[in-house]
This record gives sequence, structure tokens and C-alpha cells, in this order.
Amino acid sequence: MLLKDDRSSLFYSDPDHLLADEPPEQDAAPGRGLAGRLLTRWHRFQETFRQADAGVMGWCRRIWVWLHSRTQPDEPLLFRLRTTNRLDLHHPLSQSGAETSMAWQAYLTGRRRRHAIRMIANSLIAPIAGLLLFPLPGPNLIGYWFAYRAIHHTLLIGGIRRALGGKIPITYHPESWLDLRVEGDPWGRRRPAA
Repeated sequence: MLLKDDRSSLFYSDPDHLLADEPPEQDAAPGRGLAGRLLTRWHRFQETFRQADAGVMGWCRRIWVWLHSRTQPDEPLLFRLRTTNRLDLHHPLSQSGAETSMAWQAYLTGRRRRHAIRMIANSLIAPIAGLLLFPLPGPNLIGYWFAYRAIHHTLLIGGIRRALGGKIPITYHPESWLDLRVEGDPWGRRRPAA
């Protein structure tokens, strides 16, 4: 938890623990039959897509990465709430555990509202974009993007609901260095206030 000013805070997760660019862990041996073959092909496609630099696949990968760069920076943190077994929340020493808990609950409630609105909007746009852009040659990346974002927001809401429901044990760690305020520069990056 970082302090922006006396009334608001920012929750941040260490990016070293959110390895979104790492390839997904694969089972030692995929299942047998049709499901196993499909899973093997899916992993092969993911690896090819991740390494594509040229052609249609490279163009699609660059657009996909650009689209992901336009998402909110706290989404990996919220996404991980679906599967985490515990949460270590480091907060400023000047705030009690109860104040931090209230700020965390308020943060999650606001994010749940925001992602619910975006889930509904993307769910409405995805079929329309898919139908309108279907005649275009090549993959319908824009239609896929809206469908992907609708599913992603649904998963985020599930993680937030799990955290708000008390299903994730939270350990509070007061830290004196977190009492420094953070401020944004003109490009939206956060840094300690001078």
C-alpha cells in the first residue's frame, strides 16, 4: 500500500511476483485423446505466437502487446486474487491494520464496480465487433479483444469477490519506508514525492 495523499492510497504488487510474460507451466504429459491433442496444439500455438516477429502472426502479436499496454496496471494483482492462498499486505507504519483493512476493502469495492461496468460494455461490444469485422481478411483481433476483455473482467470480479468475502487470509506488515507519499509525473508513472 502506497500513500498518494492524506485521503487516498494506491495498492501495488511487486512485478517480480507477477510473471505475466513467462510461458505458462505445462504439464509433463498432456492428457490422452482429443483433449490432450488440443492442449498440445494450444501450447504450441502460444509458443509460436510469443516468438513471432514477422508476418501476420508478428503483426497480431505486436497489436496484442499494444492492447495489453493500454490496460490498468493493477489488473495482474486483481487477477491473481482468484488463485492466491494468502495475501501479505505491507502498509505505512503511520496507519493501523484496521485503517489499512478499510482502505483495502474500499479499493476492492471500487475496482469491482469498475470491472463490472467494463465487463458489461465489452460483452455488448464483442458480438457486434465480431459480426461487423468478420468479412475482413485475417484474424478478427478486435472482436477477439473485446471477447477476451469481457472474460478477463469476469475473472477479475471473481478474484475481487473472493478477497472481499474473506476467503484469502491477509497478514498486515507495517513498514516505515511506506510513509513516503508517491506522486505521478506527466506520463502517469509513480515515484516518491520530493
